[in-house]
Amino acid sequence: MKLFVCEYFTGGGLIGKDLSSNFIREGEMIIKSLLASLSKFQKTNQDIEFFFARDYRLRTKKFKNSCLYTPKKNIWSFWESCIEKSDAFWPIAPETENILERLSQIAIKRKKILIGSLPKAIRQTKNKYLTNKILQRNRLPIIPSRIFKKISPKFLKNLEKRNWILKPIDGAGADEVFILNKATKKIIDVIEKKIRNRMFILQPYLAGQVMSLSAIFTKDDFIPLTCNKLIINPSKGSVHYQKIEVGGAEFLRNEMTRIVKKIHTAFSGLLGYVGIDFIKNRKNLVVLEINPRLTTSYVGLARSINFNPVEIILKQFDKNYQNMREVKKRKLTVKKVVINVSR
Repeated sequence: MKLFVCEYFTGGGLIGKDLSSNFIREGEMIIKSLLASLSKFQKTNQDIEFFFARDYRLRTKKFKNSCLYTPKKNIWSFWESCIEKSDAFWPIAPETENILERLSQIAIKRKKILIGSLPKAIRQTKNKYLTNKILQRNRLPIIPSRIFKKISPKFLKNLEKRNWILKPIDGAGADEVFILNKATKKIIDVIEKKIRNRMFILQPYLAGQVMSLSAIFTKDDFIPLTCNKLIINPSKGSVHYQKIEVGGAEFLRNEMTRIVKKIHTAFSGLLGYVGIDFIKNRKNLVVLEINPRLTTSYVGLARSINFNPVEIILKQFDKNYQNMREVKKRKLTVKKVVINVSR
């Protein structure tokens, strides 16, 4: 099997732009971890050949023979050509601006094996407002949200009473996530400009610890891998990930698994690696969002668990390997691995 891997930010997504994006560092971490896992898998599965896209401005020391440098323009044509030449395609891209969905649709249209979630599931989970509605219908714990279009005098008055979270309806990670309160009124002008150019949702601020679950989804089942703790640094009204403790929230495994079982039922088409974000307060474990792609927690996954995650992910897309019974019989061991995300 010839597998094409494309991590959006390091694989050409910033062609025509500078490389100062906050996502470049995380993209580098993810693609390096995935390539290392693929290389390890290849040693015992020689029928797989992988190659990956690389922005022509970025150098690489490892996996040079598998690297395809991008052209200086027409990046979508380049990606389509690479997908056409492959048997399978593994996209790692943000849901923002339909990027992940569009890449996935190209693979399906070309009749390639898509290593990841189906477009329908991507559409449902990229829209945080729609995700919340589906979760609510399935009686899962959520933070109420509403589409936010305008900063009114009444809302400014409410900032004196409580904190709010404002985030893009199709955002990725902590990108353009703001904490609004009376202390952040001075950035209101900045936020008003962003609201005019992009759709946002507003949620009441819920104090607690942000957690996540790294899982592998199949059509009929799912495997919870690691329960993670996400350390966030709020600064001047915005939110930034500081570090991730992969396996740092194992005490929540049973509670997370019960919730994710319902998520698996509610969102058909989630396949491969899926990351689910939660917030834990004194009373509940609340679902924040669902990520239908590799997340930064993957960087520590191979070091945290006692088997190669790539093996499980790829096997589920093998026609000769129809279920996860063999994998679920394995005894999973998890150790804590800390990933520094901030610069």
